[in-house]
Amino acid sequence: MGSLKGKVTWDSATNFHATFKFDNGVTTSYSGSINKSMEKFEVTQATATYKNIDKDFAGTKNWKGVIGQNSIDITIGDVVHVTGDLNDAIDAANTVNGRGSWTSSSTEE
Repeated sequence: MGSLKGKVTWDSATNFHATFKFDNGVTTSYSGSINKSMEKFEVTQATATYKNIDKDFAGTKNWKGVIGQNSIDITIGDVVHVTGDLNDAIDAANTVNGRGSWTSSSTEE
């Protein structure tokens, strides 16, 4: 099992983005929708743990978890586990789920 560091941002009431960088310079991002409207939040020091680097960060996957008042704990595609503390607390915890897609890009030229 491996782990990556990154960030998670809620960019609107019903969408979020999680971005992580591999040691080889490749950045992987997950853009997901959420099943309910909630406050915007940001986690600048998120951790993603995974099982298979070649399969876990590809394609369209469902996700589920809890956006707490002070932290997040979500699982994408039943294998990528994302945790971290919110930069600023939100008013209420939410049990949430949705669907989204992984994309990757190289930052090396």
